[in-house]
Parts: sequence; structure tokens; C-alpha cells
Amino acid sequence: AAQPSQRGMDPLVASVTRMDPSIPTGKMVKVPLFGEITEREANSLLIPLAAFSVLGFLLGFVNIIQNSESIANSIMNVGGDISNKVAQQPNQVYDPTECRGICSSQDSDIDNLRRFMKSFSSTSD
Repeated sequence: AAQPSQRGMDPLVASVTRMDPSIPTGKMVKVPLFGEITEREANSLLIPLAAFSVLGFLLGFVNIIQNSESIANSIMNVGGDISNKVAQQPNQVYDPTECRGICSSQDSDIDNLRRFMKSFSSTSD
């Protein structure tokens, strides 16, 4: 049964503003991904989260220490592969008369540009 003061209210407003005794009272804390929860619930989330974080951090170091030889070997192999590739490439000597990039003659380019621009002109020279 609705309370006498809520009879004239909109049902949505009445449901949002009613006092529910089953809702825990106490200081509320905003926690990302969980929303607004009580301080006690926040502590019950924080303790396992901190424990798992520390455990994961420590296990990461244990994993690095146990596999340090394989990590070092893989780094040495990569370095060796790079040095082998460089050593296998022959020294390349380029012919100075051969074009190795943008090759052009400025004089011929300017002449071509002049002819192109004059093609739009109505006067002839």
C-alpha cells in the first residue's frame, strides 16, 4: 500500500523518493565500475584487489628471474640476426652518372614550365 503522502505523486517520483529500510545506511563512496556503494563494501573490494595486485607484481618478478636465461638468449639471438643481415649485404658502390633519386635538369624543367604557362596566354611571343 502506498503511503498517504505519496498518493498524489507521480509513480516514478514516488518509487525514487521512498524510504526503503532494506537499503544500508552509512557513508556512501563512489567506486569506478561499481557505482555508489557503502564504505564497508568498498573496503571488502579493496582488500582482495590490493592482495591480487601485489601477488601479480611479485609473480611477475619470479617469472622474470626463472626465465632470465631464455630472455637473455632471445635478446642475443635478435642481436645476432641483425648483425648477420648487415654482414651479408655487399657494399654497394653507385655510379656517379646514374640517377639515385629525383633526377632532373633545371634548364629543361624551366623551359617546359614556360611553354606550359604560355599555352594559357592569349598573346604569343
